[in-house]
Amino acid sequence: MQKMLIQLDVEKIERENKYNIQEIWNLIDEIFSKGECIKEVQGDGSVMYYGNPKRGNYLADFGLAYLLLQKRDWFVDNAKTWTWYDNDDNESLPFQDTDCLKRVMGFK
Repeated sequence: MQKMLIQLDVEKIERENKYNIQEIWNLIDEIFSKGECIKEVQGDGSVMYYGNPKRGNYLADFGLAYLLLQKRDWFVDNAKTWTWYDNDDNESLPFQDTDCLKRVMGFK
């Protein structure tokens, strides 16, 4: 299974008043909707996107989301958490997590 956790830095976005939070979420949702990913809003306001089991191999959906988001300053500069979880589609294995934000910021 693949899943990705995203949390925006709401305080920073509101303070800078450069972007609209809802518009950012709409753009992120649009990226994940291409793969028909399942969206689950968490209690802290972050969002977990899950691969849609009806689509079978959804690794490409998350790879595409990663590639698109890493190139968007409106996302990278305002993300607080961006973690990709993967267990190689073996539910008996624990998830391995990748801190995408740390990885992308290392290249900036």
